[in-house]
Amino acid sequence: MILNPDYLPLAKIPVSTLIAIGISAAMAIVSWSFMNWRAAVKSAFVLAIFEGAIRKWGLENGQELVYFGKDMFLIGAYIRFYLSPDPEIRAFRLASPGTLILWLCVIISFAAFQPNVGHPILSFIGLKGYFMYIPLAFMMPYLFRSQEELVRQLTYYALVATPVCILGFLQWKSDKFSVLNTFAAGMAETGGTGFGFGDRVRVTGTFSYISGHATFIVIFTTLHLALLMCHQSKLMRIWLIANLPLLAANGFMNGSRATIYGMVIVGAGFVLASLSTKIAQNQARVMANLVAVGLIVAVGASFWFVDAFKMWQTRATHSGDSFESRVIDQAQIAMELAFNQVGIVGYGMGTTMAVTAQLRNALALPSPPKPPPMMDHELMQVVVELGLIAAALWYAVRIIVFAHSIKMFRASPPSDLRAIVLAGVLVQIPYFYASVVLNHTANILIWGFTGLTFIPALQPAVMRRHQGVPQHSSPPTLPSMPATAIRGSKAPRTSKSL
Repeated sequence: MILNPDYLPLAKIPVSTLIAIGISAAMAIVSWSFMNWRAAVKSAFVLAIFEGAIRKWGLENGQELVYFGKDMFLIGAYIRFYLSPDPEIRAFRLASPGTLILWLCVIISFAAFQPNVGHPILSFIGLKGYFMYIPLAFMMPYLFRSQEELVRQLTYYALVATPVCILGFLQWKSDKFSVLNTFAAGMAETGGTGFGFGDRVRVTGTFSYISGHATFIVIFTTLHLALLMCHQSKLMRIWLIANLPLLAANGFMNGSRATIYGMVIVGAGFVLASLSTKIAQNQARVMANLVAVGLIVAVGASFWFVDAFKMWQTRATHSGDSFESRVIDQAQIAMELAFNQVGIVGYGMGTTMAVTAQLRNALALPSPPKPPPMMDHELMQVVVELGLIAAALWYAVRIIVFAHSIKMFRASPPSDLRAIVLAGVLVQIPYFYASVVLNHTANILIWGFTGLTFIPALQPAVMRRHQGVPQHSSPPTLPSMPATAIRGSKAPRTSKSL
């Protein structure tokens, strides 16, 4: 039976009612997030995985409200963390290039207020796309109170891959007109997106579009590999290893070449790092896990999901563009576009974003006086929106953050933390070129995982004021307090070594 999403009761709620409910819910979420900022940040990460499912199968008429849902959790957390931090937060400082990044972002943000953008709401959307999740990176070091809590909660988060991947298998086996294979924007007359041949559909899991699912595959593969280097129970280790062939299968069923290339880049990074330096205290276990994972994924590709592998391979081989054209030629086109057409100013921040076009239609706003040329790659779209100078500054921010992440990895002693920091370093590599600004799933996940690489820079405020930035000869500490102190009593602070 082919299901119609219109049969779902929530899809029939009037838009005006949904807006009223959305505003009330947003106010409640922001208030709760202010009081529980750590739980709010973690909730935002969970919602980033499942918001597409809500948009596709739950609140079809309120997709824009769901799209901003995770941001409501973060707004309250941002207000609390940056404007009214707890005493345990003020007791620690983060040695990072935060001030430099802030000023670069201020300069870049002027691109959101060009007359060509056309409306303050659209300027806000542009600013959100570029900067909404950068503050998250500087909160992540304070999110966990100990190394044990860090590993345990990241492991629980990684296990979310199991139901998402199982849904991918169900989509792979379903008809292209099944409700399982719809997008957030609805299903086209031709059904779900295929490979260009055959009757198989490119799966999206719980995500609104293929790009979100592809991001999930790469980042969660990275997370699984890092967690296998950490101390785990036997059950959790088996579960994590079993998830990896499921992730690989979903990568092939997704059909995106960038997904598989990203997984290969990350996997190669773990192997090279393990051969050149000591990551965990038990290096033999690390190498054994990498070998086991490689064998299981290879066997899975050969026997368990051979059809998906063949479909992906055929699409990769016969696609109209090559890896060279996607990586090298498009970068060259972006530079030529910047010098010959876009110039210094650009067309305005956010003018090429899909959500901007949707809001123009929903609010009956006029088109920009100078319609921007539409490009199919983020590098070119960033150049079109920001212009030559601001685009260069944007990628300078990304490079500065990446360099700091590498510095933190080198400063970390062999430990579970070092494996997590390595994951945060490696996941940034494919997303220098893949979509981040225009991919809201990648946006929050990349900046969140980047923030985990900042943990070794966390240090007591008094030590920094009197001794400068330490060389991290021993593991840094995270803010950690007894339950009585958290509730506001005068119990002395304690800290656990991370």
